[in-house]
Order: sequence, then C-alpha cells, then structure tokens
Amino acid sequence: MTDSMMCPYCGYREVIKHSDNTITCVRCLRRYDVKLYKEKDHLYEQEIWLPVKDYENLYEVSNYMRVRRVSHYTHGRHIYGRILTPYLKKTEIYVSLHKNGKRKEHNVRSLYRQSVQEKEATKKIHYQN
Repeated sequence: MTDSMMCPYCGYREVIKHSDNTITCVRCLRRYDVKLYKEKDHLYEQEIWLPVKDYENLYEVSNYMRVRRVSHYTHGRHIYGRILTPYLKKTEIYVSLHKNGKRKEHNVRSLYRQSVQEKEATKKIHYQN
C-alpha cells in the first residue's frame, strides 16, 4: 500500500506502510519509523508546491521555501525528483537550477514570490473569462 507521505532522505513521494509502524521508500529502499518520521516532518503537512517561473516542468518551490526537482524524462533517461540543497550567499538562500545544460543561481524567496505572482495572474485570467 502506498501513501502520500514523502521519504525524508530522498524526497520521493511514494512510500510503503508496514504493519509494524514503519515505512519504506520505493526509490531508495530505506526504512523509517512512522512516529519519528511524523515528528520530524509534521511542519510540512500543509506544504503547497508551485511551479517555478521559466522552469515549469522541471522545478517547484513550496510555501516553506524549499525547492524540488520534478521527476521527468530527458534524453531517454528518467531523472528522479528530489529536494534541492540550498546554500547561503550574501546572507540570502540560493539554489542552482539547470535548464538546457546551463546552470543559474536563484534566490529562493524571489522564486517563491514570482511563482505566487504567476499563480495570481492565472487566477485573474480565469475569472475574467
């Protein structure tokens, strides 16, 4: 049985629940105690993911300022999704995003701000039509 929880190690969305109160990630095959998992990630229950502007099918940013790569196929290979590791630069949090073989650094707060503005703009278009 799969559940909608996310693996705390690799960020994969499909985990298997076992009768002994543990879960196993389908991708990395790591096993976790459900109680410890829920204590660690209880803050992320209300997490909302939005597509990153100009990287719509590649990356998403959440309301908790986390950025993840979306699972996709490129050049015949399956690229697994995962949460990106941010880094500090000039007292701001940045992540590196890749598109068409080029890497670019982005401020996480500005990514989230742009994604929210994009979402609001699409809502206005739908309401007007």
